[in-house]
Amino acid sequence: MKKRFLFLLVSSMIAIFIGTGCQRQTEELLSKNEIQDFLKWKLLTPDGVDIEVPGHGKKIRYIYANQVSFQKTGGTKGDSYEAPQGAILVKAVYSDRNASGKEKPSLTIMKKNSNHVLSQKGWLYFTMMPGEKPLLVQGRKCIGCHEAANEKHPYFDRNVNDSFRDYLFVPMHQYVQR
Repeated sequence: MKKRFLFLLVSSMIAIFIGTGCQRQTEELLSKNEIQDFLKWKLLTPDGVDIEVPGHGKKIRYIYANQVSFQKTGGTKGDSYEAPQGAILVKAVYSDRNASGKEKPSLTIMKKNSNHVLSQKGWLYFTMMPGEKPLLVQGRKCIGCHEAANEKHPYFDRNVNDSFRDYLFVPMHQYVQR
């Protein structure tokens, strides 16, 4: 009985330590302060996106980009786009069009940080539920689909020229100052 209690106690302490470490790591990668005013950023999808997208369902999504996202880089030429370090895109997800403005959205977030060991093709991916802290998404859940943004695809302008879009489906090259 004493061994089992000790085992449970030690296991719980390890779980708390690991969980706290992961949360601290996420906060260092993306703070709530970096995205708290995202609704004031440039709205890239004023009509919202409600087509069914694999992994996102039929919910309505509005995509915002911070000011850094529009800085020209050497890789932004023609209809190609390379995001600068520090670019952040926030996708506000609502249950339906009527819920926009009435409910707090869940968020999916991409932050350009090519130098971080956990970045995937230069991006860190996060999810954030209303009232909670951002959580880092690891594995191929996000990048597995976003790799297709650099090829012809059925969304937005369809990337008909197979241009490098830095794993973003939104045609960001249209917004960058030339």
